[in-house]
Amino acid sequence: MQSMIVSAPPRQINAPRICFIVESGTDVRLVEGLARRFQIAIFARQIHGGVEISQEPTVPADTLRGPSSRIRFACAVLKFL
Repeated sequence: MQSMIVSAPPRQINAPRICFIVESGTDVRLVEGLARRFQIAIFARQIHGGVEISQEPTVPADTLRGPSSRIRFACAVLKFL
């Protein structure tokens, strides 16, 4: 079986920016799909014993991890935005 490396198309310099807030985990395909059209920043709630994104994205994405407490995460999101 032959492995294949798939690279995402380069991000447009003037692409709109988006902040993707992840409260309870997300699939990497959603992140990669958004990153193809937007300059994406991910703000994810830390999940103890789990992962915020199902896999490491293959596209550039700034990822910030917030506190695991839902209340503290909500406050951190408000401060971040």
